[in-house]
Amino acid sequence: MAFSLLHTRNIGYTFEFTELEYHDDILVSFVNSLKLNKGKGEEVIAKVTPILDWKEEIKGLCDKWFFEIGYTFNRHDKPVRFCKEFSINGFIDLMSNFFESDFTIYKVDSEPNFFTEIYWDDLIFVCNNKQFLLHFGNYD
Repeated sequence: MAFSLLHTRNIGYTFEFTELEYHDDILVSFVNSLKLNKGKGEEVIAKVTPILDWKEEIKGLCDKWFFEIGYTFNRHDKPVRFCKEFSINGFIDLMSNFFESDFTIYKVDSEPNFFTEIYWDDLIFVCNNKQFLLHFGNYD
């Protein structure tokens, strides 16, 4: 319900957390699991960078995606309001509880020319031979 309030007729948002098909190479997991290779000869331009302070990275992304990007598109006729600090810290707690052990996070910077989204951020969490993608996206 809350995310639907951010949608307008022309702009929408996607927020996904999915398990990727595991490969030793994180970039291969990202490309293969999302089936980004569209055709022969087309490559995904991407790089994977380890995140040193994952909580700060998540805080920044949540602030941007949940409170800044959607702000100008918020529908003020709806009574839904979020406490920024409570929401972001709650999300971080959920992520910590989900993994229950040490994990590593990588930021994926990609430039595929065939995404349907106009702007996105991707993080890959690696824990116990599993990989998960946290995806934030904006499309029209």
